[in-house]
Amino acid sequence: TDYVNFRYAAIGEKTAKALRDLGITPQVISSRPYGQALFEELVAQHVLPGQTLLYARGEEINYDPADLLASRQIRYYPVICYETFPLEVDQEVVDSFSPDDYVLFTAPSAVRTFHRQFGVPKMRTIAMGTTTGAEMAQFGWPNPLFLTQPDISTVLEQIACV
Repeated sequence: TDYVNFRYAAIGEKTAKALRDLGITPQVISSRPYGQALFEELVAQHVLPGQTLLYARGEEINYDPADLLASRQIRYYPVICYETFPLEVDQEVVDSFSPDDYVLFTAPSAVRTFHRQFGVPKMRTIAMGTTTGAEMAQFGWPNPLFLTQPDISTVLEQIACV
C-alpha cells in the first residue's frame, strides 16, 4: 500500500514512536497525550476546511472530534480498529489487597469495569491521566493519586512521594 499521500498525526510520543517503528514519520505530535488536544491542534494549525481526516481508533473513545471537525468543514472518517472487552476479575484477588496497597488505572474504561464489579476500591487508587481521574471522580472515589505525566514510568516516583 502506498502511504506517501497521507500525513500522520500522533497522540503523544509513544504513538509517534510506534509509527516510526513502522517506517512512518508523523508530521504532527500533540503537545499533550490526549485526543482532544491533538484534534484542537490539528484544526488550529494543520487541517484546512475541505480536507479529510481519517481517525484510526478504538470503539470506545474519550473524545469524539466529529462536531469540532464538522464546524471547520473538515470531512471526518472514523475507522474503528479495535474494541476493548472487559474481563471479570477474581474477587479473591481484589479482596487480598489492603487499604495500604495501590491499584493503578490506566484508562476510564478500566475504572468503569472495576467499579461495576467491586464498587469503590478499598485500596489507594492511582489515575494515569486526567480522563481516568475524572472517571474516578464521577463514581465518587476518594482522593486518587494523579500521575503528573500519563506515563507508566512515573508510578513509582509518585508512590514514593506519598
